[in-house]
Amino acid sequence: MRLVPSLWRSTLSGVGTLLIVLIASYLLQGYVDHKWWSLDYLTSLLIPIAIFPVFVWFAFVPKELEFNDQALDIQFHFRKRHNLLWNALTYWGRGQGVFVMQFGTSSFQIYS
Repeated sequence: MRLVPSLWRSTLSGVGTLLIVLIASYLLQGYVDHKWWSLDYLTSLLIPIAIFPVFVWFAFVPKELEFNDQALDIQFHFRKRHNLLWNALTYWGRGQGVFVMQFGTSSFQIYS
């Protein structure tokens, strides 16, 4: 089976989470501390909002991911391809915002 990552789905997921945190911070700091953010500060937030999805895409979203009953073939951007046998899988599960798979000494973090 071959899985094809979606740039738009990962971008919307990451930016959506970031916007929720920013809105909550804005309202909390405004209503509790009575310090409302300036327009210049809000405009400067466009920089991390633009960089965040690019970083997530290249660091945690595989370029190619294929698997069958015996092996997993995975390649990330700017990294070499790995062909790993399922019987070498030592750990799998949720991490902080990522899915973690460990094959012996090789560990992979995949953005959900």
